[in-house]
Amino acid sequence: MFKFLLCLFLIASPAMAEIITFPINPPREYDFKKKKEIFSVRKKMLKEYPVFYSGKYEPTSSVFAQIEDGKPWWGLQGIECKGPGEKSIDGPSEESRFIDNPFLLVGIDQAGAYNDGPNAHCSGRYPKPSNLKLNKEKRAFSVEYTLPSKWSEFDLAGRNAVDFGVPYVYADKVSGVEFTSSSNVSTDVYQFKDFIHVGGSCGYPGGCNNGSPHQPEIVFRPKRKTGRIHLKLWRQRPNSKDDPADMTFDIKIK
Repeated sequence: MFKFLLCLFLIASPAMAEIITFPINPPREYDFKKKKEIFSVRKKMLKEYPVFYSGKYEPTSSVFAQIEDGKPWWGLQGIECKGPGEKSIDGPSEESRFIDNPFLLVGIDQAGAYNDGPNAHCSGRYPKPSNLKLNKEKRAFSVEYTLPSKWSEFDLAGRNAVDFGVPYVYADKVSGVEFTSSSNVSTDVYQFKDFIHVGGSCGYPGGCNNGSPHQPEIVFRPKRKTGRIHLKLWRQRPNSKDDPADMTFDIKIK
């Protein structure tokens, strides 16, 4: 956890008001790499854009400590169509979408994996972010997402929100989507519990590094082609969902 968490936000003033646009790093291959290589892009991004802290970045142990060197990772082709088994690791590693893009505080992930067979042809369909921005004065992040029609359900990925110390979340504005559970982030404040570990869901011998756990309160279905999920984020659990947020994250589905 950062000792200087939010330090640049806390000293913000009208004179500092600015909009930062962050590049979106494309998915890349993590299979059998060491942590040093896996976190190289993340650390470079945080050095180039010192939004959250000054000093040396250390990944939060609750999120990343269980990553194992030399292990495979669920691949985007495996998730999209090849399913569990030895082909599950095909394609760029799905977690790279979040690890290599630290300012994507809350991303969108497809719920579950399709199993069309190990020889299936995959077309690269997964939730794709773009136009990631920060309004420093307002402490407001925003991103646009294009969702593939192949999936009927998606969930919110809060690994980065947890890593940067704002794990408590409430969706105060929602349109074009519906959450699948009656108790969800649009009804009350919840805590992101994201972490990465070696699990057996991929079906690859010895298991794969992958994200967990399943949180029903953050699973949603699109109702229209376009939508919005505006999130309030806090460092500590607020007394009320109406309390001012430490920062906000606005997801526009296009």
